[in-house]
Amino acid sequence: MRSHLEADGSTGPAGESLGPDHSDDHSDDHDTVVGPEPAPSKKGPARLVLHARIAEQVQALELLGPVLREGGDDGVHRLRKICRRLRAALATYRPLLDRDVTDPIRAELRWLARSLGATRDAEVVTARLEALLDGQDEGLVVGPVGTRLDRRRARILAEQRRVVSDILSSERYDLLRSSLDRLVEAAPWTPLAEEPAREVLPRQVRREWRRLRRIHRDAEDPHELRRAAKRMRYAYETLEPVWPRATERARRAATELTEVLGERQDTVVARAVLVELAREATTTGESAFTYGRLHALEEDRERELLDEAERVWRRLKKRRW
Repeated sequence: MRSHLEADGSTGPAGESLGPDHSDDHSDDHDTVVGPEPAPSKKGPARLVLHARIAEQVQALELLGPVLREGGDDGVHRLRKICRRLRAALATYRPLLDRDVTDPIRAELRWLARSLGATRDAEVVTARLEALLDGQDEGLVVGPVGTRLDRRRARILAEQRRVVSDILSSERYDLLRSSLDRLVEAAPWTPLAEEPAREVLPRQVRREWRRLRRIHRDAEDPHELRRAAKRMRYAYETLEPVWPRATERARRAATELTEVLGERQDTVVARAVLVELAREATTTGESAFTYGRLHALEEDRERELLDEAERVWRRLKKRRW
């Protein structure tokens, strides 16, 4: 059973507060009968749109628990996406919420996603290398390359199961879950959140676009652009139920950019793994030929993907909202 934060706030790592509990701020009104909230709309309060997004993702996290505990397929990947979507919502639309409450939650969501990141990324890259190896002519596969990849996959999955079990049974995870539940039940809205959605939310998206454009111009690492494009994509996703026509094409272009740059990042990590595997092979007298061949193929693929990313960027600029 998850622990709940006390009325004066909860603690995260090293006793850090996850924010005060606002659920009793209006306890004098406990006898007031309140009807159901209206559906999110352009004319309604901006908070309804953001609340729908947060509640959707917190519910997804709740439903994912059994899948994670049973080691179900893709559970870690889905959990990390939920963390990113929640963090993005609390970042892009932060003027609508009390940041004394939401900033610590964002930090804990980052901890959760990063804690699971290393094993998940290693799993993805290993699967990529296995697929790349399967595409090679038999004569070009020199030595037990497939066996080494199989062993690597087994080690990664075992480590992933251990990490997931440790996290899900930790007090820190319980506190995060409790703080997310309270965020849904009694979010600390600012006065801006009560203003019409059409007057508030597009302005936040435009600010996010300016941030993305600045990173495209200045960032030296394409991976930084990928992270910013992801946040842009999630900003569009939040508004798509209310502004479907205006946001769908832009969201698709932002998604495509994140996917292209995501694969490009996979090539970077894959090459580092190939160098590591080649060194292991040579120490036991095996040939490193195949690892070098796969490394060269990944270098070529990175160049293709960077060119494709610029084409997708131009499409996103035309479709931005």
